[in-house]
Amino acid sequence: MLFVGQAYYHAWYLSRALRKLGWRADVFNFDHNPSDTDVFHGNDLELRPGTSVSAHLDFLEQALDTYDVFHFSNAHALAFGFELQSHLGELFHPGADIDLLRAHGKKIVYSNNGCLDGVAQSSFARWDVVLTWRPPVSQVVGARPPAARGRAGRGARPRR
Repeated sequence: MLFVGQAYYHAWYLSRALRKLGWRADVFNFDHNPSDTDVFHGNDLELRPGTSVSAHLDFLEQALDTYDVFHFSNAHALAFGFELQSHLGELFHPGADIDLLRAHGKKIVYSNNGCLDGVAQSSFARWDVVLTWRPPVSQVVGARPPAARGRAGRGARPRR
């Protein structure tokens, strides 16, 4: 799983907990506001400001080959980095970076982080792309990584 972007420290600690369960879970930071770095608590991957679009595309290609699940969070940050989102949006259409993930059969998760998302709970509940199936609580509480269930995809391999 690749946590794309950060909402405070949530992505960092979720990724560390998933690693303890045997998942490959990394955090990609694309927020370059220096005042935000203290609240993130860490990241595994980062593209610095001024990095070429070509480097962003190379990273996206690597991520497509490595991860099966892409987890987004934070208000207005359903993007694979703002530079790439802007570039692909100009070439194709807004949201093309996310459509590319879908076209490759990747799972896309978005965590609503409250009122800053600007989405009322009632309208958020109607987004069919957010969650169309809810696993029984017993499956969530005792969850094992996909590799342990014999359904390992490239991004679901346990870290070694």
